[in-house]
Amino acid sequence: MAKRMILMLAVVATLLGGLGFVPYTPASDAISRFEDITKAGYVRLDLKPVEKFLVDGGTKLIKIWLEVGQDEQTRRFEARIEDPLRQWKLSPMDVESFDRWYDYSRARDLMLEMTDSKHAPWFIVRSDDKRKARLNCISHILSEIPAKKVTRPEVKLPKRSNKRKYDDQSTLKGKNFVSERY
Repeated sequence: MAKRMILMLAVVATLLGGLGFVPYTPASDAISRFEDITKAGYVRLDLKPVEKFLVDGGTKLIKIWLEVGQDEQTRRFEARIEDPLRQWKLSPMDVESFDRWYDYSRARDLMLEMTDSKHAPWFIVRSDDKRKARLNCISHILSEIPAKKVTRPEVKLPKRSNKRKYDDQSTLKGKNFVSERY
């Protein structure tokens, strides 16, 4: 039972962009909590057959890795430390992980090596620029999803009627508007 749960968690973790590794406690044959991949006691699971099974069954499996550079991570963390409005984004885990950059990078490399395949490849999105990363990611996902072209009738806007015309903006003067910050 525990080994089946481990496999299921590993599949879920991989499908969600996580690592194909799960902590395993041999003595109790049970799952311990997720911890850093670099610690001992991890079972490496070959998820390629599971992913192939899903893909062969008709599932479109799109695996995305958001890659943030070391300088950008430093910039973001420093901004969170300095800006009280961003401090909620900085967790104790972030602070601890900052010192372990190369451990996490090695874990990423190993995960990509072990779980990248022809039938379910990883796609890496450079994420230093969040806006570009989001647009590139959305564009890529949409390009991976097969879609049929739908023919639509040509639409033309009719001429706007002036029958009951009035100054529709003047009635809004003095009302409460949200400040335009952007």
